[in-house]
Amino acid sequence: MRTEWAFLAGLGVGAVAALMVAPQSGKDTQELVAGKPRGGLDQVTSAGKKVRAQVKDLANRGKENVAEAIDAGKEAYRTSEASG
Repeated sequence: MRTEWAFLAGLGVGAVAALMVAPQSGKDTQELVAGKPRGGLDQVTSAGKKVRAQVKDLANRGKENVAEAIDAGKEAYRTSEASG
């Protein structure tokens, strides 16, 4: 457990050090750092929309399959009643 915390602390210190010696101005670096989460958020939103559409499609297909199964069951029942 200690090694994970040490690794994360080192990662944080390294990131801060990299930003401090970056060749860009502070404003440019802030815009760069702020833009990364926005891009990630856009990707997550897009992926969420795709998943929602797929789930909706799957649910619709499931409803159709259930309706077909019910109709087939009714037909089988009518056939068995008619034959005796």
